[in-house]
Amino acid sequence: MIGSEIRNTVQPGSYGGLHVELYVGVPDDENTMSYSQGAHVFIDDNHFLPLRGEGIALAPGTFSNIVFKRTMTKLKPQPYSECIDNLKNIDSFDSEYYRKVFRSNLTYRQIECFHAYIQSEIYDKCKCDDINFNLIAEHSAPCLTIDQQLCGLVTYNKITLSNYKSKLKNYCPLECESVKLDFFKSENLYPSYSYGKKLGENDKIKDLLKRNETITIKQLQSNILAISFYYERIVQTEITESASITWDGLISSIGGTLGLFLGMSFLSLFEIFDFCLQIFFHLTEKKKNLLKN
Repeated sequence: MIGSEIRNTVQPGSYGGLHVELYVGVPDDENTMSYSQGAHVFIDDNHFLPLRGEGIALAPGTFSNIVFKRTMTKLKPQPYSECIDNLKNIDSFDSEYYRKVFRSNLTYRQIECFHAYIQSEIYDKCKCDDINFNLIAEHSAPCLTIDQQLCGLVTYNKITLSNYKSKLKNYCPLECESVKLDFFKSENLYPSYSYGKKLGENDKIKDLLKRNETITIKQLQSNILAISFYYERIVQTEITESASITWDGLISSIGGTLGLFLGMSFLSLFEIFDFCLQIFFHLTEKKKNLLKN
């Protein structure tokens, strides 16, 4: 949850994880444009805010086990790859889109820099700021009207369908370290009959459902869900890029190859010399025989 204290765990499995029970009901008298009911969960490294369009949907009446494992990838900086090392502060790279990520108080990653470009283009075309990104709205003019939102959506789709990422490589550097959380999900029915009876007697649940009478299991299953987040193993997989050959190895390889070619050249030269010498001896011997005769 954004703004919440980061909690640590030292134990794998569900007993060492985070357990959450959520009320996701919508009051009958509240108008909403939402076409589904439930929770949307974003799973990422705790240094980053969730991105638009990412995450998974969870339905009411379910107990979801979300098990994840952490993988860190470390690339070698240029010239071995396209990444740039030490992108830790606003002055590490000269690009307006890059600097906007830091002005928005975000940990840098290339995708946020791409979003800074898209937000800038939307403002140029629509004269308003798309607030669906994690970036600050520097012009204090959010896209609020239907026409503005439609203009922003058209501009967003046009950009994302283009080859904009390759064009922005010189303005949005790739970070050398990245973290990925792979996860899988399993579900059970929630709550159970016995646990549901206890929940139905809870005054807070009655206040949420705005009911004074006994709450049925069906009513609970239509309005609440539970989630258990935990690590499969308390280990981190690290993928580190390394040079396939070092400078010493490169020089040795060049030296060895050069020596091989020099050796072959010397051998070829000696064979030619030997061949000419044999012809000379053959002609000399033939001349001696003619003189004797």
